Amino acid sequence: MFLTALALLSADVPPSPPPTLAYFVGVWRCDGNLLPSGRPISSTLAFTWDAETASLVKAHADLPPGKYKAAERWAYTPETKAFRASVSSVAGGIRWYSTPGWMAEVLTWRKTRAEGERDDAFAYRRIGPDEMQIEWSVDRTGSGLEPGDKLVCRRKI
Repeated sequence: MFLTALALLSADVPPSPPPTLAYFVGVWRCDGNLLPSGRPISSTLAFTWDAETASLVKAHADLPPGKYKAAERWAYTPETKAFRASVSSVAGGIRWYSTPGWMAEVLTWRKTRAEGERDDAFAYRRIGPDEMQIEWSVDRTGSGLEPGDKLVCRRKI
């Protein structure tokens, strides 16, 4: 009985990421600027597929002098027919985002805001098979999203 239940559970877990998420798997080096100050910023992003939870795991670490670090999980949610992400960092606790998927060459994660949280979004633009651009937009003043930072990332592995 136990083995039958285990086999049924295993059958539901995709052994590899869905096409929407497969593009990201690997280690990326990103360089860009904080906006509007123009201060340079560099980061390393590592994406791995976790077949046991059917989610893409992202580790984000700014390179010195930057201090931002985040742990993320991206997964498909059948009930909403959309992808959801959790982002955890010291800077913002745990935040939730969703996306319907790729629109042309852009995958945009929009925050699901709790009371009092400011709006923000991350747009991942495919430039090529091993290059992408990430734009973070944030509502700092309550008047809508404005540029927060922009990175160009190249796959290292």
